[in-house]
Amino acid sequence: LKPPRLTHLRPAPVMRPERRGARAMVAAGGGKGAGRGSSSHQGAAAKQAWQFKSKQAPSGDGAATPQERRTGAVEVPQRALELSPTAVIKWAVQSLYLDQALPRGPLVQWLLHMLMGVRFTSTGLRSYLDSMPGVRAEPRAFNKFNFTVILDEPPEGFKGFVSEEDVSDTLGGELWEDVARCLAHGGWPVADDPSHRYYVVASWLQDVADSDRLRSLSFGRLLSIVRSSANQMGLLGKRAGLLVPYAQSEECERRGEA
Repeated sequence: LKPPRLTHLRPAPVMRPERRGARAMVAAGGGKGAGRGSSSHQGAAAKQAWQFKSKQAPSGDGAATPQERRTGAVEVPQRALELSPTAVIKWAVQSLYLDQALPRGPLVQWLLHMLMGVRFTSTGLRSYLDSMPGVRAEPRAFNKFNFTVILDEPPEGFKGFVSEEDVSDTLGGELWEDVARCLAHGGWPVADDPSHRYYVVASWLQDVADSDRLRSLSFGRLLSIVRSSANQMGLLGKRAGLLVPYAQSEECERRGEA
């Protein structure tokens, strides 16, 4: 798997170095309790030179430098391990805001895993969020990743989050035909956590979209399209807790046996 091609991210040079090092980053997710495959996933994701640029991405301390404010662009690292965990977390949340994707706990965990190669536990991620100024997790009482990350001040250019209802009401028939054609044969990576299944398919859909209409959509809108495809449109179903084309799903199988 690779990080999603978020709308507001572009190639950029290296930023300031991380002062705490890779081992501290693993500990940030809860040390040995950081979750399944923390160390093994570092080689797959964090060692690759991911290069991004975002208009609202934070510098190492989470604040834009004078030069960044003048140019309107902030450099994000070649490798997320070169930044402090708090800087990467805040940048990831800001990027999700700009891409109209509500930063629910599982989505933030998945994106950070893609960027850093570390699988944060819910308590590990919450401990960082609780220590970050201008960022909070709601509700305060939570069960695992059942929370949303809220910024006190949304980034400039934020246009609101996209919901399934927005997609159902605004997408035309031609666009749904494009979606159905892309999803019909499957081919997306297998999510290693069922709670990440929608994110994996939305990220894959960004890469394989064969129409300008789909390619122009934000990650948040594509994510809502995937959810709607599974929950309302009957384009996707589930097998073993993961998303598959509806024709291959357990739901379709049960209907055929009825």
